[in-house]
Amino acid sequence: MPPDPPNAIIAALFDELADLYELDGAVVHRVLAYRNAAKSVREAPQSVAALTREGKVTSLPGIGRTLEEKIQALMETGTIPAAEKLRAKFPVGLVDMTRLPGLGPKRARKLFDELGIDSLDALKAAADAHQLRGVKGFGPKFEEAVLAEFERIAERGGRAGTPSPSWASTPSATRMATSFWRSSNSPARPRTRSKASSSGCRTSTPAMPRRRRRCSSACSRR
Repeated sequence: MPPDPPNAIIAALFDELADLYELDGAVVHRVLAYRNAAKSVREAPQSVAALTREGKVTSLPGIGRTLEEKIQALMETGTIPAAEKLRAKFPVGLVDMTRLPGLGPKRARKLFDELGIDSLDALKAAADAHQLRGVKGFGPKFEEAVLAEFERIAERGGRAGTPSPSWASTPSATRMATSFWRSSNSPARPRTRSKASSSGCRTSTPAMPRRRRRCSSACSRR
């Protein structure tokens, strides 16, 4: 069983689920439920995983039985099945785009449907080519805002398509953090050391703890 996920990981996954559901066209109440749950988990004064294990997590505002089951799944398997299913429906870069100020899931989905824009890099390329202004609901001002954001990134020494600190908590970053949380808490492998075999090849065997040499009686009399 994976280690207990920290509150920040649970909150980030709920935020990502809200974005994914909104991209998928879910009813607004479901989207708001996940956003409110993320806020509640983020502000919780104690471990949400511990509360879940104790059967008390539904005492937190906005956490009902359905969300409790998702936290339990995360604790047992290291992932949330609903999130995995929705992630498979959309490019990772498209979900990252939802965090851009002035864009959001609905408008990101519109750009994807009409122009095939599926990443931050593709968004910058479309803005450079003045393609965004041709989409209904967008215009030159939005295009300029996108390019200005990427210019700020370049000034900080970032790469085109790298989110700025104001919207750096992207879903792909959340997935990387979740993966790191799982891997950094997995049992460490024992160190090995080389040992010559009868064929002359060197093989690896687990390192044994060093034993203190016990001084012989003759040595102790010196």
